[in-house]
Amino acid sequence: MQGTEYERHEDFLEKTRAIFAEREKEFQLRQQAFEEKEKGLKALLKHITSERKELEGQREELTAKQKALEEDREALNSRSLELEEQEQGLKARQEHFEKWEKDQLMKYNLELEQVRNEEMKLKRLTDDYNYRISLLEPGVAEALQNPVPAVDLENYISIDEHNHRIRLGEEKVQNLMKEQDELKATAREMQKDREELKATAREAQKEREELKATIQEMQVERGKLLDKIVELRSSQTAEACGPGSKSRGETKGTQPAGIVPETEEELTAHVLQSYLKRNRTDLDELEIRHSEDGELLYAKGRGLTYHFLFVEPATFDISAERKNSPRLRRQLETCNEKFPGVQFCYDEAEKKVCATGYFTNQMKAYELMKRVQEIADCFRQE
Repeated sequence: MQGTEYERHEDFLEKTRAIFAEREKEFQLRQQAFEEKEKGLKALLKHITSERKELEGQREELTAKQKALEEDREALNSRSLELEEQEQGLKARQEHFEKWEKDQLMKYNLELEQVRNEEMKLKRLTDDYNYRISLLEPGVAEALQNPVPAVDLENYISIDEHNHRIRLGEEKVQNLMKEQDELKATAREMQKDREELKATAREAQKEREELKATIQEMQVERGKLLDKIVELRSSQTAEACGPGSKSRGETKGTQPAGIVPETEEELTAHVLQSYLKRNRTDLDELEIRHSEDGELLYAKGRGLTYHFLFVEPATFDISAERKNSPRLRRQLETCNEKFPGVQFCYDEAEKKVCATGYFTNQMKAYELMKRVQEIADCFRQE
């Protein structure tokens, strides 16, 4: 009887040891799987941290390039204004020179006609003088049977004085011709200056076009960088949440109170237009315009103009009429530092301040408009 009971205890202990051994094995397998997952997550975190540092470096480099481009743009605008002032000054000098040349030519022609009159008068007096002298010769008066009255020679000029007047007239004509040659030389120099100024203006225009091309390339590069940042943040959110996490709407945040909820769909011009019609009654104008690049949503209200261009990458810009001033330029620099992904600038031609940014069609409408509203509030503070 005791032997049988002892065998039952031994059998129970053997089964218990087997159960605990199996449990220990499961614990070890679980520990091993946990360590492998931890190792993978650490490697992923290290990779994400490295990519974040690289993206931060690219963003700083892009900000520096943008600042350099702004400085180049200001220098180019200053150079353009200087060239315009020089061209206006040259035009005024040209008009003055043309008027002066015309006056000098009229003066030259007038004095030339006066000299010709003097020559004709001298010739007439000389002929009359010679004729009357010939009448004084002996026998001429009797032969002509015409008594000759006494001649007062003081009323006539001498041949030397006549020649002297002719020389003075010729010298005056030569001086006028010399002045005319000098005027023509001055005109040629001014024409040369004008050609050089036009060449400088063409070079400035070429530099302006190259700068615009560089800005467009940087905008494309910024769009790619923004896509990488959005993709990286999405991957971080997905890794952080894992299985059983909150839904997509809960992960991205809760909509503000009073906003009509939007459906889960890709952000397009029609979706954003529908959202704005439901939630933004302050917009006076709201319409979709079609262009070669893609669909453009135009909106206007409270003194601000909005453009949402749905291309790749998608962009938005806000503009408002402002008067340029040093204070405004300082505020633009502050806004550029406050919003790294947005470019603030001033359009001299249209007298407007503008802000341009990027977004993706995976964003929700209220998220996009929340960011746009922050930038618009910055505009109103200006």
